[in-house]
Amino acid sequence: MNWAAIAVVYNFFMLLSGGLMHLVLACIVLDPGTLIFILARREQGQTVFRPLELALLGVFAVGVAAGVYGLTTGMITI
Repeated sequence: MNWAAIAVVYNFFMLLSGGLMHLVLACIVLDPGTLIFILARREQGQTVFRPLELALLGVFAVGVAAGVYGLTTGMITI
């Protein structure tokens, strides 16, 4: 059983249950982790993104863009 996958799904639903605003704010906060992920993969000589990871990165990028837009326009407040 892949416990990491279960943890990711659990955390996603916990953030989603907190509301869409908290989900996009979490995307912004977790965004710097993507850079660390890329650096670690390159250091190990692995492919940076597999197809599924690339698709998830696209969804994540939409969340980051929505969060940044919401914060700059005042639609979302912290």
